[in-house]
Formats: sequence, C-alpha cells, structure tokens
Amino acid sequence: MICSTVATHLGCDPGLIHLREVAGLDRYGSPLTTYLVDGWTQPLTLKMDQQSGNSNQLFWHMGSILRQPATLSLLHNRGKFSVPSVICALEQDPSLRCDWILTTRLAGNPATRQNFSPEAYSNLLRNTGKFLKDLHAITSSHFGFSGPSTTMDLQTSWPDAFCHLWNLMIDQLESSQVYGPEEARSLKRLMETFRHALPTLENASLLHAGLHLEKVLSQSDGQLTGVLGWGNALWGDPRLDLVIASMNGLTAKEFHDAYGHAGNERHQSTPDIALYSLLEMQKRLFIDAVTHTDGVSVRNYKNRIFRLAQQLFN
Repeated sequence: MICSTVATHLGCDPGLIHLREVAGLDRYGSPLTTYLVDGWTQPLTLKMDQQSGNSNQLFWHMGSILRQPATLSLLHNRGKFSVPSVICALEQDPSLRCDWILTTRLAGNPATRQNFSPEAYSNLLRNTGKFLKDLHAITSSHFGFSGPSTTMDLQTSWPDAFCHLWNLMIDQLESSQVYGPEEARSLKRLMETFRHALPTLENASLLHAGLHLEKVLSQSDGQLTGVLGWGNALWGDPRLDLVIASMNGLTAKEFHDAYGHAGNERHQSTPDIALYSLLEMQKRLFIDAVTHTDGVSVRNYKNRIFRLAQQLFN
C-alpha cells in the first residue's frame, strides 16, 4: 500500500519503489515512522505521522508534518541551509490514514551513528554551533510555531507565545492524569508569577526546537551535509533553543564557541532559563508517561520538575 501510494504521487511504476524503515534514536523527537525510498530518479525520504489525531500525542508534535513545508521553503530561499526539498505532503491521506511527507534525501549520515576521530568530532560540534547561530539570524515579527498550526495562533509577543505553550503543556499533562488539578494550578500560578521574567523581544528568531546530533547529517570529517527534524520549528527566544540543545547533549565548548555563547545555558539560574528548562522537562515527562516508561521513573522525573519549580517560588 505504501509503495503504491508513493508511486502514484511520483507518477511511476509501484514495482520500482523500494522502502527501508529507519529507526530513530531521539526518543523525545517527533514520533514519526521513517522510510528511505529508492527506485525513483533520486533518493527520497518518507515520514508518516501514524499518531496524528491520537490524544496521546504531545501537542507540540500535532500536525508537525504539515508545518514542515513552510519552514523548509523558508530555509531553501535563504540559500545557505542544506535541508530537504518537499516532493509532497498530505493531511490524513485516506489510503495511508495518516499525515505524511515525502522529501528529497540529503547526503551524509546521522552524527550519532558515526565513529569520529577527536578532530572530526570537534569539527562537527563547531559546525553545528555555527549552523544554529545562522538559523537564529532569521527573524520574524511574530511568535509561535513556524508553519500552519492547529494548536495555537501566532502571537505578537514572546511572553504571550511562551505562556500559551506552557498552559497547553500543563493542560495536556492534567488531562492525561499525569498531574492532578492542584499540581496543574500550581504550575500555572508559577507562570503568572514569573511571566515578567520572560524577555520582551523586538523580533523572534527561528528555532529548531529539537536540535539533537541524531538530526545532524555529516561526513566522516565532521562537515555538515544537512539538518533534519523541522516539524517542531518555532519563532521565539534563541535561548530556548540553547536550553533544548543542552538537554539533548550539546554542551561542549566547541559548540558554544562557534555559536558565540559563553557556556551551558541550562545551568544558568535566571527565572526565564528555569522556565525554559521546565517546559522541555514537562514535554519529556508527558512522552515518558504515555509511552509507558516504568512508573517509578515517571514519578522521579515529575518530582524533579516540582523541585525546580519550588526553587523558583523560594
């Protein structure tokens, strides 16, 4: 069925299309099913959101496939970013019963699946830091998801956009019974108390909002050939991107030096950085809870969130 659907959109014989499923290593990234597609005039990648419409899907991931074309088009038009080209993207395709996107396939391999020499790995980290710096140089006057979103409208200020994301996250954790009503209320009060600490930005930067070396494609010498995973892209504060990157393991000096940043953002103790960390931690808590990670681990992670929140209140 998948081969036939892909062939129909490519205008070729289904017998020519060959699929190979690829497992992802970033458990907190968008839960998409990915296939390498061969047999056409060039190598392609198919991503399917088989959870689209599922109440257990993190709100941030809802419609992520359909947000990608606008973001990828923007990056292509800038001319300096190596990102896939979109062949087609469909919402709730009746044949496959899900959202899916077909793109060109970039050269290189995910950085997490390569054995680098120390010099090549340092080069990879520097190139990744430079990539993020260049990405954040793309700006907009509005704040929120890049590309059409069914979960939130674009906002005119960063505090408005972040508060909206925060409350969506709290509501989803409460509706899934990870939080009780009082826990949810206390975290919403936390945001009300510290909303003033969020920066009032003149312009939003384009954020990857999920940068992980699994999504960085490179050659063996550490030269980047592309970056994947654009479904979570967001217009907002660059420091949120740095917090997420840090939580995904991008903490090395080479990365921060190339970005032009003093150090590990996540370990700063300012209220806004704490709120950024808490938002990302709560996304991970929800994913762990709905994917049936063992209950003890979920409770321990939830306790970490409330300890950090309590430190802010104190």
